[in-house]
Amino acid sequence: MPQTSNEPWPELEKKNALLVYILTFLTGGIYAPVWILKRKRAINNLESDQKINSVTAVLSIVLFSLNLLMSFGVGVLEGLDKMSMAKDLEMFTKIATILGSISLWLLCFEIRNIFNDHITHHLQNEVKISGVSTFLFHVGYLQYKIN
Repeated sequence: MPQTSNEPWPELEKKNALLVYILTFLTGGIYAPVWILKRKRAINNLESDQKINSVTAVLSIVLFSLNLLMSFGVGVLEGLDKMSMAKDLEMFTKIATILGSISLWLLCFEIRNIFNDHITHHLQNEVKISGVSTFLFHVGYLQYKIN
């Protein structure tokens, strides 16, 4: 159900965008999809026909978590002198990172589209949220725009 309020982002909580970047870095990327899941209901309540679902965010969390676990495994295997297994595991960590990043970018662009629809409808303004900045800075940039 769309929100009608004088405030452009009625339910979205303001948070320090720098903190979002720091938490994302410290958690190996896991915080970014968590940020999305925590705001999913509020984002879906904005005035847009597009809605986000939890599946892609959960997929990102799983992939980034696997990446962290496998990275730890690479270190253990290298320490045990099992270089062949370590190289295979390292390849899988790269694949998990790439797939997690792609799913996160897809979500961020869906959210960007929802924000643009909401801005156009709510503020009767054609101001657009930058696609380049969304690509480069993902959830930190989206949080900055909320603030």
